[in-house]
Amino acid sequence: MEGWEDLPSMDSSNVARPTWHGSWPGRFYAQERQVTATIAVNVGEGGDFAGAVAALRHLLTPPVGETGAPLVISGRDEILMAPEAVVDTRAMPTQSFHVGWVPVAVRWICSDPRRYNVIRSGVAVPPEATVDITNAGNVATHPLLRVDGPVVNPSLANTTLSRTLDFVLTLAEGERLVIDTDAGNATVDGESVLSTMTGTSAPVGDFVFERGVNSITFAPDSGGDAGLTVLYRDAWL
Repeated sequence: MEGWEDLPSMDSSNVARPTWHGSWPGRFYAQERQVTATIAVNVGEGGDFAGAVAALRHLLTPPVGETGAPLVISGRDEILMAPEAVVDTRAMPTQSFHVGWVPVAVRWICSDPRRYNVIRSGVAVPPEATVDITNAGNVATHPLLRVDGPVVNPSLANTTLSRTLDFVLTLAEGERLVIDTDAGNATVDGESVLSTMTGTSAPVGDFVFERGVNSITFAPDSGGDAGLTVLYRDAWL
């Protein structure tokens, strides 16, 4: 297998200096990850070779829509996942089919180059409290945040990064605010509530957990007894 532990190619946001050497430094962002692997099918005498080939043919194919499937790789003492992987190459030469053996070359394109824990962590942040959350990876990860009503004007903050998400919003009993920071969305019952965010709020997509410890607070004007639910995975490049 290749490409799983490699650092993907990077896009630079550096801006060239028009009147001096070099450039003004900017952020670097990873491009999509490409993972290739070679698999061998060898069913032995009397095995169901056609069935094995059909199974791989079924599995190693592009998805119907835009959404890929998780690619989970088990290494030595570590299992990590790329959440959105799409097969774009499959090579199965047929010259050895008659002896029940074929090498299979496959490539996955991972639109999110980060690799994550398979099991997602969950942390509860009580109202008017601060909880330290550790991203044990080496790159920022996007959490999924949930606030259940009744609550008035929920306010969330990552004080480590000095970023807040403040909503002028009242949730009734049974209503839930869902903040998907990876998608950049905030919804209640499937309807966007981005328009209720204050001008001092960070863009939803910028509310990340950097590597290391992140101090998270939840401070509604009233209510919010169920607290803030934080779901996240450590992330690695």
